Amino acid sequence: MKRSRRLRVPAIAAAAVAALTVAACSSGSSSPGASQGGGSSSSAALTASAPGITPTQITIGSHQPLTGPAAPGYSEIAPASAAYFAYVNAHGGVNGRKIVYKYLDDGYNPTKTASVVRQLVLQDNV
Repeated sequence: MKRSRRLRVPAIAAAAVAALTVAACSSGSSSPGASQGGGSSSSAALTASAPGITPTQITIGSHQPLTGPAAPGYSEIAPASAAYFAYVNAHGGVNGRKIVYKYLDDGYNPTKTASVVRQLVLQDNV
């Protein structure tokens, strides 16, 4: 009995990981029109309902502590991300759309973080 119980726990864990992986990788969409026929209607629905997405580009943003006490641990993340997105753009982008990556310095200050995120969302439409 002990041996079957020992084998059951890894089997349950493996099944849970597989289920979570399938759920994360599924192509389900909650946007209206995405389940209706034709790729153009789902593309149009996505473009119409998502700020920062146009037919030619996708705008994403981030706030990073580029200055301040946490800068040494975070200063390389935003430039590395920008380099990766430049690589993706050089190879055709995402579904033909170029990625525009905007990142701002929050100085590891919660007050400044709020204003920086507000700027990214409201003014830059990320």
